[in-house]
Amino acid sequence: MNKHIKDRGTKKWTSLMLPEHVEQLKQVFAEEKREAKPILDEQYKMDINRKLQDAFVLHDEVEITYYAHFKRKKTVGKLLSVGQGYIRLNNDERTKITFDNILDVEICL
Repeated sequence: MNKHIKDRGTKKWTSLMLPEHVEQLKQVFAEEKREAKPILDEQYKMDINRKLQDAFVLHDEVEITYYAHFKRKKTVGKLLSVGQGYIRLNNDERTKITFDNILDVEICL
């Protein structure tokens, strides 16, 4: 057997497929990369809440890990405001994150 065969994977079949089928395949592959939103216990949520309160009062910078668009994201900034169910960070993007999507908070020293 020849072990040096180059397999181009799905590339070799795309020329035989309609553009609609190629788009559907891309969507299927994108859905496979989706990450499920973790479920946090109440104790951990209380810890996150305490860290957010401390950072807001002391004007400390925080690194927040949150869930958006089916994946984890991280951002760094100072808490600008705490609203009804969300926080807003004073960073380049003026990020607005709902409490339900916050996965972790670390106070930057």
